[in-house]
Amino acid sequence: MGVLLSILGSVLGASVLTRDRAADATREPQPILLVTIRSSDYRNGELIVRGIVHNVGDIAVFSPAIELDVHEASSGTLVAAETAYPDDEIEAWLRPGDRASFEHLALIPDNVGPIEWTVTAEGQSSVVVGTGATQP
Repeated sequence: MGVLLSILGSVLGASVLTRDRAADATREPQPILLVTIRSSDYRNGELIVRGIVHNVGDIAVFSPAIELDVHEASSGTLVAAETAYPDDEIEAWLRPGDRASFEHLALIPDNVGPIEWTVTAEGQSSVVVGTGATQP
């Protein structure tokens, strides 16, 4: 947990974690998403990535898109890209303090070797905990 708070502090600024009132008064409110990968499984050409998105910011965000990009490890070629939404709701608010699950299912072509994948929160200030490299 200490490492996670250190990462959040360095990326988001200490005022988010310490709730420094002077800093809070001078900055614009913003949504900040913490995306945590809970599990991944790659079998028979299907990559499933599950996780939790948590709005640790101080304003709501509408329908945050959680993106999965899958690349062939040796060439860096993009072989799959998927978008998921928290709790599978495309048009929903994620308010400060809210947490929601997400799940990606990416179909990987048969002729692809080992893969690497990343998850991001499109267009949002975010910290992602966990990425993966997977052997076929």
